[in-house]
Amino acid sequence: MELFIGEKDAKEYAEIAMTNRQDMTEKIVLKARGRHIKKAVDVAEILKRMWLPNYKHDTIEIGTVEYKDPNEGKTVRVSEITIPLVCGP
Repeated sequence: MELFIGEKDAKEYAEIAMTNRQDMTEKIVLKARGRHIKKAVDVAEILKRMWLPNYKHDTIEIGTVEYKDPNEGKTVRVSEITIPLVCGP
């Protein structure tokens, strides 16, 4: 399951992740860009501490995405993060 982090509260995203899982061992992938990166980390920690103590984060990926701003027509670079949470032993 992939969950894109945006404007909502971190706890709301954690609740969404919990209600949309298919089974208890499903991999959860949190993705965020720009100013929402901190919130993605918060969501991962909320999930691990409150509901999923057996889950661990897998290899976290960080990078930069370039896209063309439709309003100004210039290229914009935005940082991004991908946090996979997997059920561990």
